[in-house]
Amino acid sequence: MNNLINKLAAQYLDKEEGGESPPQGRRIDPAYKYDVSKIEDLVKTQKCLLAALGHAMKAQQGFSIIPSSTISPDGLIGGMGYIMSVADFRKNLSNVIEAFSALTDTLEDEINAPHWDVGNMDNDDLDEDGLNSNELNQEISDIHEMKQDPTGWVDENDNTGFFRPSVWSYDKVLNEK
Repeated sequence: MNNLINKLAAQYLDKEEGGESPPQGRRIDPAYKYDVSKIEDLVKTQKCLLAALGHAMKAQQGFSIIPSSTISPDGLIGGMGYIMSVADFRKNLSNVIEAFSALTDTLEDEINAPHWDVGNMDNDDLDEDGLNSNELNQEISDIHEMKQDPTGWVDENDNTGFFRPSVWSYDKVLNEK
């Protein structure tokens, strides 16, 4: 009973079991000088994470329409050492999406934080081998669009047609039986 109470309390307090609460603020020395040329690396990281989030969400959409009985007579998938239940696979996929979402939310806040002052950067602030300020602002605009609809971004940037909605249709799965 104590274990259940502790688990519920940890969930209520937004803590990992046995962990600490996430920080609610930052205490940064006002004299700290940010290397503004590193904002480009943060933006690239964010773009990669948003692409991964979109693909993970697309995978979840596709996998969720497959009746488990059509892919697994024993409720398990995998083999050669990597075996899990279909239910655990679905749960793990949801956890991946939640983790990507938390990571992208965190980087979104960082990129838009006043200490980077992205809107007032000029080319002298940035790495000479990297993006210029206009290109950086365009990349930031792109990641804002990606964040609004990660799966839509996957659809728009799929040159192969592999991720088209018709490929994932429930009817197609049923017709393959």
